[in-house]
Amino acid sequence: MVVKDIIWFDKYNVIKKLAEGGTSQVYLVKHRELDAYRVIKKLPKTSQVQYQLVNEMNSLKSRETSGIPIIYDVEEDQDNYYIIEEYIEGESLRAYRLSQGNISESRILDFAIQICEVLHTLHSRKESVLFCDLKPENIILSGEQIKLVDFGASIPQKGNEKRTVSFGTKGYAAPEQYGFQKLDARS
Repeated sequence: MVVKDIIWFDKYNVIKKLAEGGTSQVYLVKHRELDAYRVIKKLPKTSQVQYQLVNEMNSLKSRETSGIPIIYDVEEDQDNYYIIEEYIEGESLRAYRLSQGNISESRILDFAIQICEVLHTLHSRKESVLFCDLKPENIILSGEQIKLVDFGASIPQKGNEKRTVSFGTKGYAAPEQYGFQKLDARS
């Protein structure tokens, strides 16, 4: 099913909108020649979004872990940037919890260990990255593997005390994220 025959960049058929957040819209698309699904994150061109775009691209450019999506490309037009990423099939941890009811302690521990492994990899890079938006909607259960998505709030660990923008989700963000304090792996 294609939405109104919308084609982006002469190669992606838009299937449907998956999500909409504070600064972006996320679409499921299908690459016309590769016959492969991708996700395109559409961000308006603003100074705040340029900062977010650079951080997100830097967070996803390394393939040191299978727990994050692959970034394939970045496009732009007059009004927007478009990040083309791997489509991760599965359900969010929130949706999984709502559909399963009670989850066994061993399953919860497995999820927690996988999340910690992904975060440890991000924090251990030469140019370490802080995820900064860990919440059930951004944790995808793909088969038996946990993957983190939506790196829009991610920032480099080094030099973040100079940031002028606060990112994260109310109720999930660490207290220091609400101001402009220096963040580290504990955040």
